[in-house]
Amino acid sequence: MAAPKDNKNALKWTLDLAKEFESKVLDYVKNNEDCVSLADAFSSLGSYESQFTYLKERFKEFEFASIKESKEIIKARIMKQGMYNKANATMAIFILKNNHDMSDKVETKNDTTIQVPTINITKPE
Repeated sequence: MAAPKDNKNALKWTLDLAKEFESKVLDYVKNNEDCVSLADAFSSLGSYESQFTYLKERFKEFEFASIKESKEIIKARIMKQGMYNKANATMAIFILKNNHDMSDKVETKNDTTIQVPTINITKPE
């Protein structure tokens, strides 16, 4: 027998389960100093990063603030580890640039002044 129209029986995730998962991710990140990515937290909790992408799409009204907080904790952790020589600085820079929207600061200073030539027109005698 076929499933009824608009069957939602196969949908495992509810908003409450998503909130619970989000809370577990934040707890994991806070309690594990060696956690340096959301992918690490997700896999340690028996999930995967694309699962979170699915949850964001499924529950668009939910902000997932704890995941954002987790990402900021991880970002600060990587920065500190790189600065205090607890992690390879090159790898820390790579992770921060690729996963945390950071970049090298580029400054350009332009000291050029444009001078307009003066043209004197005199009446011929």
